[in-house]
Amino acid sequence: MGYAYQGYELYEFLTQKIVASIITRFGDDKEEPAKAVANAVCDELIHEWGGMSFYLPKGTVAKCSAEAELIWAEFNGANFGALGKKYGKSEMRIRQIIKAMQIKSRSKPRGAA
Repeated sequence: MGYAYQGYELYEFLTQKIVASIITRFGDDKEEPAKAVANAVCDELIHEWGGMSFYLPKGTVAKCSAEAELIWAEFNGANFGALGKKYGKSEMRIRQIIKAMQIKSRSKPRGAA
C-alpha cells in the first residue's frame, strides 16, 4: 500500500468519524452539514499538516488528568469508596489522585483559577 493511499485512508477515516459523531450528538437530519464540517476539518488538517510527519499521542495523560479533575471536583473529604466505584478505581488509587490534586492546588500561584 503506497503513501498516497494511506493518506486517503486516513482522510476517509477522519471524515467518517466526524460525521458519525455529529449525527450521534445532533441527529440524522444533520448528515449533510456534518459531511461539510468533516470535509472542512480534514481539508484544514491537510493544509496545516499535509506532507509532514507527526506523532499523534493516545491522549492517555490528558484523559487521566481530566478524570482526576472530575474526581477532585466531586471529592467531599470522605467519599473515597464511592468515587472508586463510580470511576472503576480502587480506593487506594482514588486516595493517590486526591493527594496529587491537593499538592497541585497548593502549588498554584495566588489568584490562579
